[in-house]
Amino acid sequence: MSTWDQFHADLRAALEAFVTGDAEPYKQCWTTSAECTVFGAFGGVIKGAVEVRARLDWAASQYQDGHYTSYEVLAEHAGEDAGCIVGLEHIESRDALGQPITRERRTTHVVRHEAEGWRIVHQHSDPLVSVTPLAPS
Repeated sequence: MSTWDQFHADLRAALEAFVTGDAEPYKQCWTTSAECTVFGAFGGVIKGAVEVRARLDWAASQYQDGHYTSYEVLAEHAGEDAGCIVGLEHIESRDALGQPITRERRTTHVVRHEAEGWRIVHQHSDPLVSVTPLAPS
């Protein structure tokens, strides 16, 4: 059974592998239950363990030789059986065609404690954009 700190370390290592094109360590952080979802930065709504793993394989294939230039945890919480990690990530990589890219995202991981330890049940990420100022009334 993994501790919260160990899960967090495993997740960070898995994300580093992901942006090099290797989805396997990240997939190991996920539940095998059908009750999981991805609202990923590449779009769509993906539901179910088989579908999520296929999407993670595809998403990792969109990166080559990547690395995180920053990963900032803004908030995290771990209760007895559920937790979440909210953060900002900045990735330098090459896309599937080998072109240099920079990706800045907001991310949320929702996790639950299962028999095997902490496992992701939902991930949501989207591009980080500037705040749109409110129009004067």
